[in-house]
Amino acid sequence: MSAPPRRPAASAPDRSGAPRRFRDDPLEVLEHLIDHVGDRSPASVAEARAAAYFNGRLRRAGMQVAIDTFTIVAPPGYDGLLLAGCAVLGAVIGYWWPAVALGAATLTLLVGIVAMMRRDPLLAPRRTSQNVIATRASTEAARLTVVVLVALDNAPPAAAWRAWWFDERRIRTWRVVFAGLLAACTLASVLDPRQPWWYAQCVLALLLAALAGVGYGRGRLRHGGHIQAGEFAAALLAAGSIIAHTRVELWIAGIGALSVGHGIDDMLKRYPFDPATTLFVALDGIAAGAPQAAVAPRRTPEPWDAVLGEVLVASGFGIIPIAGRQHPVALRLHQQARQRLVTIGSAEGPAAARTSGDVAARAGLSVRSIEQVAERLTTLLRLLDERLAPHP
Repeated sequence: MSAPPRRPAASAPDRSGAPRRFRDDPLEVLEHLIDHVGDRSPASVAEARAAAYFNGRLRRAGMQVAIDTFTIVAPPGYDGLLLAGCAVLGAVIGYWWPAVALGAATLTLLVGIVAMMRRDPLLAPRRTSQNVIATRASTEAARLTVVVLVALDNAPPAAAWRAWWFDERRIRTWRVVFAGLLAACTLASVLDPRQPWWYAQCVLALLLAALAGVGYGRGRLRHGGHIQAGEFAAALLAAGSIIAHTRVELWIAGIGALSVGHGIDDMLKRYPFDPATTLFVALDGIAAGAPQAAVAPRRTPEPWDAVLGEVLVASGFGIIPIAGRQHPVALRLHQQARQRLVTIGSAEGPAAARTSGDVAARAGLSVRSIEQVAERLTTLLRLLDERLAPHP
């Protein structure tokens, strides 16, 4: 079987500033991701299918691709069930032997504190995820590395009430609070058996059981394949339209298990990017509306930081302030590597006209917005190559 035809390589970057015609239809990407892959929980088979599709499309665009596998402790884990079990057992035992129940309540509190201090669950299966790392080298010695990041798995719940209710840190904090109250009530029942402290123990044990259900339900949420589908499509469109640059080295990274932070951690561990010459671009929130960008500069500015905002505006992006709830990768980059980050999304607004009933309309996405982000990302890289890379 013959290989599919490839677009002839251009000899020089397009200086006209006009957007290039995309070879790939974003509806094809959205249909595959939404209808054929579906929900992509971290380290799942669906995430692996999305990674395989991402890999194939990037190779077809002429990029060099590598697959980096890593092991994660798959959320949500069974910490909440362990705490609830210990609490219920202690409450039952406390009816006859309060002193023994005090030991169970103390154990519940200690386990809750340890679980709150850890990022990963104490009890959870280990699974394998992967990053898809595609590169396109510059034609001369690279002075700037641009790393475009897109999630291969589903992001956390987008609705405000779901994000508040299912927040993992909040759940772990309440577990410790209820476990501490349970230990206090159990101690009171030992010191003063005549008081109805046992009933308070039962109530607190039931509250811990309810939190266990909330925590487990958070991990079982189904978001649908449309989450991060626009970002996925925009990255592939840009990969198919971007040609080699003179002094900018391009990386496009599909990050596995991004919603739990493992994928970006593994990438930063494998590839020690120089903060002085690296720009991370995270695609986040591409649905409908005009393309926009938020810049999170490093504490120690570089010479070309001063014109980064100008280049983004010249590329067609609207500049917005950093939101209070940053992209999940932003905290990792700042905490671990102090890297420079630009978050690209689309402003809230009405979707462009679409064919009634197509996959984009069903998912609440705008094909035009996806194409605009890809076009402006292509322009951004060209302007970086022209204006920023020559700076020493």
